Amino acid sequence: MCSENCNYAIELGKQCKFSLVGVAGKDIYDGNETLTLGLYICLNSFVVSTGVEPVFLTCIALLFVPF
Repeated sequence: MCSENCNYAIELGKQCKFSLVGVAGKDIYDGNETLTLGLYICLNSFVVSTGVEPVFLTCIALLFVPF
């Protein structure tokens, strides 16, 4: 389930025009710190630049929690 959530988070990021070239949900799921940090930075920049509520960032982060 968590790997599917990671794939979904990457898909959402690409829809939001994040620069996620060569990043897959599996990379996040496997714990690649560099790529996870890159995704986080993209999310944070998106929140700041668009004025979206920070709760959006929290909702996306919850996709990484294993159930």
